[in-house]
Amino acid sequence: MAGYASADSGRALVLAFDVRNGRVLRRVVAPADSVAANLGDLYVARSGEVLVSDSRRGVIYRVPRQGDTLEVYARSPLLCS
Repeated sequence: MAGYASADSGRALVLAFDVRNGRVLRRVVAPADSVAANLGDLYVARSGEVLVSDSRRGVIYRVPRQGDTLEVYARSPLLCS
């Protein structure tokens, strides 16, 4: 795969795009640990807050307004699949 590096295996991130030109505005990565991330559903609240699920880690992350790492919003084994 073009651009793939083995060091990126198991890494996941959320990208913000400019819909007018497709330019990437921001990259926010899932925290690195021994379990590979599996980001899935994305929810954008009316307030602009963005949440994203990780069914492998059993976590819902919040995309911070500042910074480049997702923050744990909720954690439960019931979120695993």
